[in-house]
Amino acid sequence: MSLQDSILKEILLSKGCSIGKYLSPMFCNDEKGAFIEYYITPVVSISKKNILIISKRIRGNWYQALLNIETIVNNIKKQYRFSTDTYSFILHAYFDVVALENFYLVDIENKYMLRKLKMLELEDLLT
Repeated sequence: MSLQDSILKEILLSKGCSIGKYLSPMFCNDEKGAFIEYYITPVVSISKKNILIISKRIRGNWYQALLNIETIVNNIKKQYRFSTDTYSFILHAYFDVVALENFYLVDIENKYMLRKLKMLELEDLLT
């Protein structure tokens, strides 16, 4: 199973979300110069909420991989001029080895803290 086979698209379509580009590949470097690969999916919910889903394949140390969310969000904001005032950011972590998926709400104003979302909470955000 791969990131392309994830449940993300099924969830978005079942909630009637408008999907821009699905899993558009992106990359940046962290402050140490390490390469970071991730994917973005801009979404507009039925209630017209703007959401940016950042998908990341986790292959090794999951804790380290999730720490670089600030670098990723800042890269997106710089490249695409996404506003943290008008967009909610959700991290979609896809753990490659075990085909496990978790979703986290990125709290930009609280030092990019990640709050793990239960499936019902995710679905509520997407309505």
